[in-house]
Amino acid sequence: MSKLGDMLVKEVWILAGFLAFCLFPSQALPVETAPRITDREIVEKLTRLEEGQKALGQRIEDTNRRMEEGFKALSQRIEEGDKALNLRIDDTNRRIDELKQDLGQRIDELRQTLLWGLGVMFAGMFALVGFVIWDRRSALAPAVRQMEGLREREEKLEAALKEYAHKAPELAESLKKMGLL
Repeated sequence: MSKLGDMLVKEVWILAGFLAFCLFPSQALPVETAPRITDREIVEKLTRLEEGQKALGQRIEDTNRRMEEGFKALSQRIEEGDKALNLRIDDTNRRIDELKQDLGQRIDELRQTLLWGLGVMFAGMFALVGFVIWDRRSALAPAVRQMEGLREREEKLEAALKEYAHKAPELAESLKKMGLL
């Protein structure tokens, strides 16, 4: 055969081997045979698996129990914190109420002080007005008495002039001009 024919045959065998490897990979690779296991070994292994499952179940239950205890402790801490917060809020509200009462009392005291101050001020003003009126009357009383004295004197003088005017005609004429007769 020629060289070309030999190459061709080689390529066909390589292609056939490649196809066999792709189509039947388990048969193309060497298979290792497993040692024979007896029924007793199977039962022992199943027993160990069941024991492992029981141990896993116990661990899960323990974990669940610890988680429940943790949740209970957390709930208790939250409740205690809530109670403490409520106590603080109640204390704050009580202090606010006390401050409101104290402020109300101070406002009432201030109002009373203001009313007393206004009362004293108005009483002082009325006393001052009364004093001024009394002072005016007491100051005017001598002037009024003097004025009354002068009037009486004027009336007496006028009466005397009228009487003398009957004896003196010139005086009578003068008094007529002035409108006194």
